[in-house]
Amino acid sequence: MVKYCNRPLMAEERKYTFRSCTDIEVRSGLIGFTRISMTSSYEDAAITWCSFNERLNTEGFQREYQEILSVICLLLPDKESLRVYYNTHLSLSFSDRKAKYAGISISTEQYCYLLRINPFADADNILIFCYLQERLKSHIRNAAKGIRFVDKRNHELFTIRDGERIALYPNSESSVSCRYIDPFTCKIGSKKWNIRELADYMEKSGKMIIPA
Repeated sequence: MVKYCNRPLMAEERKYTFRSCTDIEVRSGLIGFTRISMTSSYEDAAITWCSFNERLNTEGFQREYQEILSVICLLLPDKESLRVYYNTHLSLSFSDRKAKYAGISISTEQYCYLLRINPFADADNILIFCYLQERLKSHIRNAAKGIRFVDKRNHELFTIRDGERIALYPNSESSVSCRYIDPFTCKIGSKKWNIRELADYMEKSGKMIIPA
């Protein structure tokens, strides 16, 4: 049996239990993810594997992953166990605009499996995102430095944390989330931007970016 450790999901890992853009998923070492939809228990669940990087989806990974799925079946055998886990980790729960979740990280020597748990949904009760551990840790460390915004002369205006939101002034009623890609590139909403190119675009359009 593969050696593993499991713990509640840390705040900086939560973003990696959702799909993002290709650049982030490649840099963070995403291999693929699994959707588990329970009727009542793991035994009657519909389980769907979605591969992202076939080069990383090796036979060795798949052998280990089958063992990890067996571990998950023992940890979370049915919907009631999902609810119990959620209720006993309320202080660590997180949400988006659709639902509230709990999370678990299961790590081995080479891989990291991040679980997003929704005990109240009819489908996708558990999503498991599978990563190369070192690449995921590296991207999380780099993202912790924040996303820089600069003017056209490369003077820093402000820095926000990965996943925080910005708005455009003077039309600042709505905001969009930002994700760190690398020190010079970020994802704003659904679009990838080089920070210097973004500064040039903002100046030409007569707009300003402000933290939301």
